[in-house]
Amino acid sequence: MEDVAAVCDKVLVMDHSHLEMFDTCERVFSQGERLSSMGLRLPQITSIVDSLISAGFPLPKGTLTVESAVYSITEYLKKEGRL
Repeated sequence: MEDVAAVCDKVLVMDHSHLEMFDTCERVFSQGERLSSMGLRLPQITSIVDSLISAGFPLPKGTLTVESAVYSITEYLKKEGRL
């Protein structure tokens, strides 16, 4: 999934020959539970960011790259005066 997120603008997800999702990577990968129910994994960084969001960090859902995660976390830490 990391490769999909890195090279695709849009993703088409099918489940048992039915179209389930067709949207941007950010929107598709922000639906982790739905993807998981179809047996698909999220990119690892998306799972990590989702865990941080669940812990209370105000980060953007659907983060797809390490670079965007680092940027979001750095901006949050600067805003909080921790960096």
